[in-house]
Amino acid sequence: MKKIALLFCLAILLSCSNDDSSQPHDTTADVLLKKTITQSNGTSYETLYKYDGKKLLEARSVRENKKFDYNGNNISKISWYTNPDTDNTLTQTVEFEYLPNGKLKKFVQESDNPLTVEFTYVGQDTVNFVARAYRSSY
Repeated sequence: MKKIALLFCLAILLSCSNDDSSQPHDTTADVLLKKTITQSNGTSYETLYKYDGKKLLEARSVRENKKFDYNGNNISKISWYTNPDTDNTLTQTVEFEYLPNGKLKKFVQESDNPLTVEFTYVGQDTVNFVARAYRSSY
């Protein structure tokens, strides 16, 4: 589940960091997700999303709370908390580094399964990456 959440956040991050102002304005792009309903193993829960303008600040459900920090327009850190209605325990963070042109350079996941992923851009449409798992005292 954490890997799916990480991939979801990475997809959001990559889509947010690719701004092409030469494209015609699409009014549907101005619609921000306010709520999702997740169904799993016969139960369901809602996730509510909070923004500052178009920047996602928080995704909160009864199961977890994700908080997003920014450096300019780029997400710099995502923090995952479990039990948001009781002890709000920090269980994972992902920190992002960018190249001067705004493309993602690297992210580091601190959790029970720590991971570093570094990206190398080859040409216009190709990205290579190296992922390394490591031990952490997190």
